[in-house]
Amino acid sequence: MPDPWTPPREEKRDDSGRPTRRRRKKRPRLEYARFGVRFLARAIDAAVLLAIGFVAGLITAMIMAMMGMNGKPVFPLPSGGPPLSLLGALAYHVVSERVGGATIGKIVCSLRVIEDDSTRLSWSGAVIRNLAFIIDGFFVGRRVLVHVEVRTAAAPG
Repeated sequence: MPDPWTPPREEKRDDSGRPTRRRRKKRPRLEYARFGVRFLARAIDAAVLLAIGFVAGLITAMIMAMMGMNGKPVFPLPSGGPPLSLLGALAYHVVSERVGGATIGKIVCSLRVIEDDSTRLSWSGAVIRNLAFIIDGFFVGRRVLVHVEVRTAAAPG
């Protein structure tokens, strides 16, 4: 802390009166999160989405019961739940990462999602990032299932 009795130093100025040396703001040192931390954040987000889906399902069931729609299909598809769940999860991640820079799981794990230049994530960046995660997960998940099925079929006995 500077001494309050010492007068402030004068800045060096050029002929136009501007300071000759401008101080740059220091950027915080950024570190990539390790796999375990990112996995924990996704697991927390999955639990949050599960709770939201459970509450939404209860509310929907109560509304349908009040309207006398017991057992009648609401959606033209045989099962409208999975596509709506996927859209809901995508919306949760995109809006959370764009507006607040993090989802609830990332906040708990002290993570932030930013652009390459340390600015806030854009809408398009948030959508592309999360669509890529879903698409990647679909193909990796299929690969794991196929591998498990092949090994199970090839197992003796």
